Amino acid sequence: MSLKMLLGLEASTLSDVEIMKKIDEGLRQSLDEVEFVIGTKRVTVRIHKVHPKRVIKNLS
Repeated sequence: MSLKMLLGLEASTLSDVEIMKKIDEGLRQSLDEVEFVIGTKRVTVRIHKVHPKRVIKNLS
């Protein structure tokens, strides 16, 4: 299953890589969410600030 399908962005011309880049940019800018607008449809991805080293440590 592609990222576009998971997010409901099938009608978007963005690739999965472009979607991830936009989400990554939101993380770098310390945004709480990233919004994708396709025509009249609006998809909001909420970004949780989780420190990756803590996640990896807790999984070990």
